[in-house]
Amino acid sequence: QALRAAAASAKHEAERARAARWPSLSLAANTGRSFFLEDERTPSTTYSVGLNLSVPLFDGGRLKAEARAATRDAERLQAEADTQRSQVAREVSEAHQDVRYAQTAREGIAVQFDSADESARAAEARYKAGVGSLLEWLTAQADLARARQAQAQADSDWLAAFSRLNHALGRLPSALSERRP
Repeated sequence: QALRAAAASAKHEAERARAARWPSLSLAANTGRSFFLEDERTPSTTYSVGLNLSVPLFDGGRLKAEARAATRDAERLQAEADTQRSQVAREVSEAHQDVRYAQTAREGIAVQFDSADESARAAEARYKAGVGSLLEWLTAQADLARARQAQAQADSDWLAAFSRLNHALGRLPSALSERRP
């Protein structure tokens, strides 16, 4: 927004600089009242009206150069604003894609965790029934621990992606916005 405002200001400055190359006409009006210290003189009132025509005849190209420079500044600032807008749009799009990917990963790992949990319970039941081995049960427990770790990592990745999305959108987390003065 600041870049857009600066670009609009520079555009108006360019228009002003172009307009300075044309003749200008101004109207001036004055009124005045004079009082005298001597008692026999009465106060006098004066009125004046005038027109002023200003025609830039020769300025050595200064006004034209100022107009060109102001136009270039306006174009540069507009290009910066467009670049910033597209960069923000790209960041929001990338952050949104990251959130979608992290959400998909969380769902996949939730399935993996459920499978590891079920496998661990089945291995424990087989071991307690005397059908399975201790190694099988411990391997299932290790797989469950890795699935828990992957689930925690997926949750962390999702929260980080969601935070990046909120940052790209210019939002504050609700805990921070409630504490703002």
